[in-house]
Amino acid sequence: MNEIDHSLIFLQSNKTGKWWLMKERSSNKYISCAYEEYEQSIKNELPDRLLKLL
Repeated sequence: MNEIDHSLIFLQSNKTGKWWLMKERSSNKYISCAYEEYEQSIKNELPDRLLKLL
């Protein structure tokens, strides 16, 4: 994950419980993701599916 030069922000909806990934705070682009993908990312193992979408 060191090759990504952007901040990745993970959010969980209080209403639905669904997880989302935002590329940067200034961006309004959200990518839906699973909790497991969030867990992988905090271990510096960004899943291929998310990497392709960024």
